[in-house]
Amino acid sequence: MSRLHNTEKRRAKWVSGKEIQRRRERGLCAARRTSPTRAAKALSAPIALLLEDDHQQEQDVSYQQVIKDWEEFKKNRYMDGKAISVHALVNQTTYASCMIDSGSLANAMVSPSLVKKAGLQCIDIVPRRLLGINGEGWIYQVAKYTADIEGFKDTGWVYVATDSMGYDILFRRAWMDRLRVTIAPAKRSIYIHSTRQRIRILSKEGEPVPTLRGHISL
Repeated sequence: MSRLHNTEKRRAKWVSGKEIQRRRERGLCAARRTSPTRAAKALSAPIALLLEDDHQQEQDVSYQQVIKDWEEFKKNRYMDGKAISVHALVNQTTYASCMIDSGSLANAMVSPSLVKKAGLQCIDIVPRRLLGINGEGWIYQVAKYTADIEGFKDTGWVYVATDSMGYDILFRRAWMDRLRVTIAPAKRSIYIHSTRQRIRILSKEGEPVPTLRGHISL
């Protein structure tokens, strides 16, 4: 008598969660088959987390190094330098503080206070707009001056600006080009090449502006 084979797929027997846990601990549970895609995702997840952690650590180290570099740079005071300025005797009556400013293309600027003190002669001009870091302004007058800078004499015209410049006169790029002036910041000096010989003038930045004996400032 032939034996009939049951072709139906055997169903797994239901067991409790406690039993499943017991079998897992003893290694009796067969591993569930997982598709290659799902397995790849499962493996890549912890790797991605590790990469993110490593990247975050690298960013933290990089930021700490940046802070260290900044503190070292700041300690050497490279962010703030001293201006190059000279003292000039204007119109043989008044000493003025004058900054050498190569950052502006204008000729030179004088404060209204110095115009009054030194008695500079002014004339009106067509209003000219000047643009700067702090915005824009308008120039309405120019003044004629004579200046004696440690023996070097110069005569020219300057724009009459405002009293908020921080100096009595700002000698700027056009003035430097006319007199062939160069700046040596490391030597705290300017060199004037308009004469047959080079004239070196040391910066007076931080030093008090001298006054003429018997002269009363207005």
